[in-house]
Amino acid sequence: MKKKYEIFKLIGKGNYGKAYLVKNLEDNNLYVNKVIDMSQFSKDQLENALHEAEILKSLQHPNIIRCIDFFVDDKLLCLVTEFADLGDLSKIIKYQIQSGYFFCEEIILNWFVQLCFAIKYIHSKNILHRDLKLSNIFLTSKGNIKLGDFGIAKILSSKDDLAKTLVGTPYYLSPELCLKKPYNHKSDIWSLGCILYEMMYLKHAFEAESIGELVLNILQGNFNTRINAGFSDDVVNLLKSILVINTKIRPSIDQILNAKVLQKYITLNVIKLCEKLPDSAFEHIFEDKKDNTKTKKLNQ
Repeated sequence: MKKKYEIFKLIGKGNYGKAYLVKNLEDNNLYVNKVIDMSQFSKDQLENALHEAEILKSLQHPNIIRCIDFFVDDKLLCLVTEFADLGDLSKIIKYQIQSGYFFCEEIILNWFVQLCFAIKYIHSKNILHRDLKLSNIFLTSKGNIKLGDFGIAKILSSKDDLAKTLVGTPYYLSPELCLKKPYNHKSDIWSLGCILYEMMYLKHAFEAESIGELVLNILQGNFNTRINAGFSDDVVNLLKSILVINTKIRPSIDQILNAKVLQKYITLNVIKLCEKLPDSAFEHIFEDKKDNTKTKKLNQ
């Protein structure tokens, strides 16, 4: 590793690599160094790893984990990225389940709009994320959502191109992926709907005891919104409009962002991105953690 980075601790590991919290000795800021061992990589795996680095380095958006640096050190690919101090949404949702309460609508829609901004940005560059899930979405203590892990992202040569590789996490697979059909940006939109469902109801939209049963539930669009979580009809209807099996009817990211229920949060976040509004202006959104009258209790 470059001498300018000091390792603090191991914060994650996968099949091919590890992630460390590191300190940049030049600016004293904390970053994440994702170290990937390439010594046993096939040619395709090597190309995929380098592809991830190239994509990350090219993306510049406030709601996307920024790649600060990348380099190869003795057959190790090191990706130095922003550090989101509150971790990923899968862990945050586990904490919320332990609290016994659903998230309030304000928190969900604020996070959801920021995630939509990130997806709009990558889709505008003809990039599919292809592995959208809670563990790839990060949160900072300032309330900023950051989309990360473009390890299996694909840059499409044109907006009409259809990818054919079966990738993704089973719970978030779109119907077209389940059928091994060609797919496009609308597959990310389906995963986005699954994420919105999880933020609302604190569980997967589609659950099963086997992969076969899971695929069947996805293909039939079997998800339950008859849960007393206190959400408005507008939000529930937004969710239903996204989790549509027919890709021709399923909305684009621009159509989602045109939803009336999101306009307040779009305005607030656009102002925030323009640095005209301090982060403290969003503190009220998190007040439900202190005032449980704003949220519905689980199993109520």
